[in-house]
Amino acid sequence: MLYFIVEGEYMNKIKNIIFISIFGILCMMVVLHVGLNSNKIKIPVDQKEEVLWDIVFSKDEETNEVIVEYTNNVEFDIPQLFDTIVNDFNITFNKPNEKITYTFYIENKSEFDGYLLQYNKPKIACQNDNDLCVANLDKITYKFLYENGEEVKQNDIIKSKEKKKVYIEIEYKENNENVIMNLENLGFSLTF
Repeated sequence: MLYFIVEGEYMNKIKNIIFISIFGILCMMVVLHVGLNSNKIKIPVDQKEEVLWDIVFSKDEETNEVIVEYTNNVEFDIPQLFDTIVNDFNITFNKPNEKITYTFYIENKSEFDGYLLQYNKPKIACQNDNDLCVANLDKITYKFLYENGEEVKQNDIIKSKEKKKVYIEIEYKENNENVIMNLENLGFSLTF
């Protein structure tokens, strides 16, 4: 009979340990579930596909091209637009006081406002590391502007369904020397 009493107490301890273990595991699952989902936006099931950002560079609607305006002696590539990347392109200014402007759009096709987290500016370089060109790189201005003339910068907001006209403006300022500027690596990217 003593044997059954010990067995009963032993079984009660095992049952208590199992109960406490299961209760602890359930509590941990609840805490993890709440913690992992606390930063998520609650979105109805039928709208889940619209959660992703859909912010892209786009070309002119009428011509389906990047619009280019330039002065007489500029040789240039037309940059290709990929999502929020402008691929590297080259420009040659054959004399000072030359300018080129590329026009395209930033378009937010998503249901949410987009915040510009990072603007990876280009690292303008001279083709073939030409010494005269490198010495005159300070005469080159590179601006990325909205239509109103404000510079595109970090923390800018592109509202939902908004399409903003933007410009890349590159200029070879006045210079006493007549140095041909063969520029490369003019592309850049944006992160939203």
